[in-house]
Amino acid sequence: MGKNEEEYLSELIQNKFEAILTGVFACPLNESWLGKEINQEFINELKKINKKYEINLVGEGGEFETFVLNCPLFKKPLTIIDKKISSTGENSWKMEIDVK
Repeated sequence: MGKNEEEYLSELIQNKFEAILTGVFACPLNESWLGKEINQEFINELKKINKKYEINLVGEGGEFETFVLNCPLFKKPLTIIDKKISSTGENSWKMEIDVK
């Protein structure tokens, strides 16, 4: 990636990107992480987990997937109108969403 991961996430937040987790695929991430917004609290939680489990802060190892609901490039924010959560195996969860 070339850039400090925490700095990268902080820049996304500062630049008004609103993104959520839609998939988690590594221990100790579980179903409770689905739908979490990438914000400072998220960064702080992930930094603690990173120390023990070496989870990449930006999910570069496939630990999680994200979905952008709003950013300066969008004409209007996306709204989640429905979601379906399922397990795709041990320590593997995904959230399919419908947006408008």
